[in-house]
Amino acid sequence: MNGLTTRQKEILNFLYRFREEKGYSPSYREIAAHFGFSTKAAFDHLQALQKKGAISSTDNVSRSNKVIATEYVDGDAFHVSVPVLGRVAAGLPLICEENKDSELSLPASLLPNRSAEYFAMRVSGQSMVDLGIMDGDMAILEQCQTAENGQIVMATYGEYDGVTLKRIYFHPGNVELRPANPSFNPVFTRDCRILGKLVLTIRSY
Repeated sequence: MNGLTTRQKEILNFLYRFREEKGYSPSYREIAAHFGFSTKAAFDHLQALQKKGAISSTDNVSRSNKVIATEYVDGDAFHVSVPVLGRVAAGLPLICEENKDSELSLPASLLPNRSAEYFAMRVSGQSMVDLGIMDGDMAILEQCQTAENGQIVMATYGEYDGVTLKRIYFHPGNVELRPANPSFNPVFTRDCRILGKLVLTIRSY
């Protein structure tokens, strides 16, 4: 894709925010009124954006312009829908209707990688309190199957019917899931399935 001009980026952000708020795209007249130029200029700008692959539209359908090049959308304007999972059922894909309780809409600026898949789960218990992760916090995780030593992951292990949030450490022959609370013992297992790595926690007051 060819680079966008400053004005084209501004129009792209306006298109995105307008569609997010209202559920449909702005008309040429609304774009022109917002930026203070003519409807002909609005039409020309949208044509240029479409040629550059930044937006798409359906022929002969009004208000159908849709932003494709979301990398040009400001982080605070661009939101990511994150499924909130309940109990993760064995044998099912992680993110599926059977596991999902609800959804969160988060600004992309809070997330490290827009192209990654994220999920959320409610923290249960006190095993990570020394890292400031409390019972009831909402943990936002990047879906993955691998991690590095010391990262905080959501994982299952052995025949454990549920998930746990712990620091992970790899040792010869086994994996350690280490709590951040001296009242809890680490878990050592040869059967660990990583579901995601922690990127953010959200607390309600």
